[in-house]
Amino acid sequence: MHMALNARDAAAFGSWALVPMRCVVDVSFSLRPSGLFWTLNLADSMPVWLPQGHWTLVEDKTYARQERVTQRLGGTPGAAGASAFQNSIEEWATARSGLRLEGRPNVFWTGDSWTESVIPKDDDQGLIERRDALAAALDARLMPPDCTDLGGVLAEADAINLCTASTAPDILADCARDALALAAALRGPQTVILSALDQEETRPELVEWLDCAGVCCKRLEEGAVRDALRWQLAPALIRSGLAVPIGTGQLRLTAMLLVAPRVVKAALDDSLDWGAASASEVRQFWDDASAIWWEVP
Repeated sequence: MHMALNARDAAAFGSWALVPMRCVVDVSFSLRPSGLFWTLNLADSMPVWLPQGHWTLVEDKTYARQERVTQRLGGTPGAAGASAFQNSIEEWATARSGLRLEGRPNVFWTGDSWTESVIPKDDDQGLIERRDALAAALDARLMPPDCTDLGGVLAEADAINLCTASTAPDILADCARDALALAAALRGPQTVILSALDQEETRPELVEWLDCAGVCCKRLEEGAVRDALRWQLAPALIRSGLAVPIGTGQLRLTAMLLVAPRVVKAALDDSLDWGAASASEVRQFWDDASAIWWEVP
């Protein structure tokens, strides 16, 4: 981790460290080995949000028998990956009650409803509505072009699976959608999505899903913007201890910034009723959206 600090850099570091920031942690990071430890350490430095699919993976034991899930989140194929993933979800299940995560500062998540969500008291009341609209819009954009309104109303899982010739739900795709939709729906301080990379990967899987949905996503090259973002994240990396495994190469972490301007317009003109909208109308929530990503730091 190359972060040489001169006098000018130090001044920039001091100012950027004061800029409010929060993160959405993708399951590739939160459910990897030691993911609970790193997530809670990050929460000591900034607000941390878990996507909806995080708790689905923790609570539904059937996913611990899916090789694709255990290899991806356990970090290795076969029994070793299955064991690592099993240990991770057991840690999270125990921590939820044992560490009282519902009341822990800076740890938040959204569920199917407000009663199942842990959200700051001062957060806006339209968050879950925007999240659901953006998630439905991503699903709609992933449907083939010739799979249109299906009777005039956007269909949910069964119809989408039919259009994509999928025979079973893809929980990892759902988790990626949940993380992207949540990050775009949050208002207030800048939200960064943190996800982990396997050693052989060249870009995060979140980028693949945005590409498939036709959302512009580019790697942020070296320059003034990346330097500013690097210093903005640096305090949290240092205080949480994440600077150590990143610096030694034991952990590869990526950050993503995402904006979806159309959902603000949809909220203003009261057109977020995605359940009654056509597929083409719902897809428009992600029009003009864009994202940048970089490998941390």
